[in-house]
Amino acid sequence: MFAGRWLFQAGLLRVDGAPFGWRWIVDAVLLVLVMDIAMYATHRVAHFSPIYRFVHEIHHRYDQPRPLTTFVLHPIEVCGVGALWIAVLCTHAFSLGGMLLYLTTNTLFGTLGHVGVEPLPEWWARVPILRGIGTSTFHPRHHQNPTTNFGFYTAIWGRLFTTLDPHYASNFARLVASAERHAAQRSVEANE
Repeated sequence: MFAGRWLFQAGLLRVDGAPFGWRWIVDAVLLVLVMDIAMYATHRVAHFSPIYRFVHEIHHRYDQPRPLTTFVLHPIEVCGVGALWIAVLCTHAFSLGGMLLYLTTNTLFGTLGHVGVEPLPEWWARVPILRGIGTSTFHPRHHQNPTTNFGFYTAIWGRLFTTLDPHYASNFARLVASAERHAAQRSVEANE
């Protein structure tokens, strides 16, 4: 926060005050894509020994992630993600609205990636454009198999660099079917 403020005051980090409109959406999408590849790359680096044992292993102590485990991070990781965010912001004068939309998306994906259930319907994984978006199934598979699914918002980089879990689609369908069975069972029990 202090580094960002200092860079802002020094004119190295600029913010565009564009009013609500297409610029916010474009900036948010650009930030998601740029941060996704940057976070994919740094996440891969975090899995190299001894960095993994010293820094990232604490996050992997939970093979069945839950929302609060989103925030189980080593302080070095927290600073690293913050530095990455500031570095990206220094490359371009993004709109304040675009940054806020990105930060909202970031919080949503972090929470959904650790929610422990798959709220999306089974057909989601069959639609090509939607199949590229990370789901609640995507990140937990990384916790169970730390050599796959390094992305955060998308599965694009995993497909491109062959680190996508080959069983991701079938696991997605299985978890959705299981969630639907549990929901139907709860509905029956509620009506009895």
